[in-house]
Amino acid sequence: MNYPADRTNEQRQFLPMAANTCNDLLHLVAPLIRKADTSYKDSIPAEERLAVTLRYLASGGPYSDLLKEFKIPVSTTSYVIPETCDAIYRALQKKYLKFPRTVEDWQHIQDEFFDKWGFPQCIGVLDGRHVRIQCPQKSGLLYQNYLHFHSVVLLTLVDADCRFLYYEAGAPGGSGDASIWNQSFLKASLDGNELNTPVPEKLPGSGAVIPSIIVADSAFQMSSRVMTAYSQEVLSEKQEVFNNHLSHVKQVAENTFNILASRFGVYHSPMRIDPPRIKSILLATIALHNFLLDCKDQRYCNAGDDGKLSSFYVTDSSEWQQNAKASFTGLQAALNDGHQQAANGEKIREALRDYFNNAGVGCRQNCIV
Repeated sequence: MNYPADRTNEQRQFLPMAANTCNDLLHLVAPLIRKADTSYKDSIPAEERLAVTLRYLASGGPYSDLLKEFKIPVSTTSYVIPETCDAIYRALQKKYLKFPRTVEDWQHIQDEFFDKWGFPQCIGVLDGRHVRIQCPQKSGLLYQNYLHFHSVVLLTLVDADCRFLYYEAGAPGGSGDASIWNQSFLKASLDGNELNTPVPEKLPGSGAVIPSIIVADSAFQMSSRVMTAYSQEVLSEKQEVFNNHLSHVKQVAENTFNILASRFGVYHSPMRIDPPRIKSILLATIALHNFLLDCKDQRYCNAGDDGKLSSFYVTDSSEWQQNAKASFTGLQAALNDGHQQAANGEKIREALRDYFNNAGVGCRQNCIV
């Protein structure tokens, strides 16, 4: 089963995806979305179901905009798209959103962060975004975030190649990042030492031994496994060097969200559907993101000569960055006040600070841009 030639060309116009990638995706998803014809009417073919869904994800316009192009009634589109999004996620999840389970998996991720971003012992960058939505009926302030617009939260952990490793999607914007993170499987597993991460190692050229860590911004509380920047107003030179290096590796999360937003226009305006269906869209887009990166589809995103996805894939990067930033609003440090830094976390941060100022000087010169 393949896309018809005209549909493939049409699809490529809206979602940067090569024809063979479209066909690969269709083969994976079709068994989950194919419907049998009835005596009353013919079912919508799997090709058409996938096409209208990808068209919606790429444009983000209202369902009524799809009526002229696909001749599918809005009432039908309203359930075809969420069903197909669910199918995309189910078809891609096992292979393309595989959570690291072994020491070898985590060691590979850790090595990639050191080789590509110059940050030792890092197993991921934790970050989140508020995705704008239309206020659901009778929801009160549940979905209103601290910036006073309605949203759901997409909280993710990404690897050195801008792939999603872990995700919590669809929590109400009023929940706050702390409650989402504190109730997550990832935090519970990290705190309980159940992730099978590599054993603590000495920093290169240093005697300090530190465990595998997650890099995050100041919206998250620092601990022995979650590393954040120095937040006081007056910083020493060594603290500024550490913050610069932490900011540099955090770019991988910014890059990931910017790629996602720039390629999927559904993020460009408030989503005007029910929250459960919004979650389906979020899960489908992050699954497609990983799928397209793993397929090395150059219509989706190109890597630079150094293997990083930091140079991106558009001619005018400033315009692209501006458009992408308009799609998401970052989770801010809503919980900075009143939190005391964990003693072990502070010791590890000091060790990394000294590393970047001494043993890591050569790495710093190569990585800080």
